[in-house]
Amino acid sequence: REAAFAEASLLQRLRYPHIVGCEDVFWDADQSAVMLVLEFMDGGDLQTLIDTRRSEVEQGKALPFEPHFARRVLAAVGGA
Repeated sequence: REAAFAEASLLQRLRYPHIVGCEDVFWDADQSAVMLVLEFMDGGDLQTLIDTRRSEVEQGKALPFEPHFARRVLAAVGGA
C-alpha cells in the first residue's frame, strides 16, 4: 500500500504530453485498493486501440499496425 502511494505521488508530479495526469490518489477501504483519479484521455486507452485494430484486421476492414508501432509506443513512454 505504501509503495503504491509513493508511486502515485511520483505520477502526480509527472507532467508530459504522452502521459495521462494523475489528479488524486486515495485508499478505498471497501475494495482494499489504492484508487487513482486520472485526467480524461480523449480517444480511449491503448488496450482498446489494440483490441479494436485486431478485430478490424480479422474482419478484413483494416491493415495490421506498422511493424514499428510497439517501438514507437515504448519510446514515447520511455522518453517521459
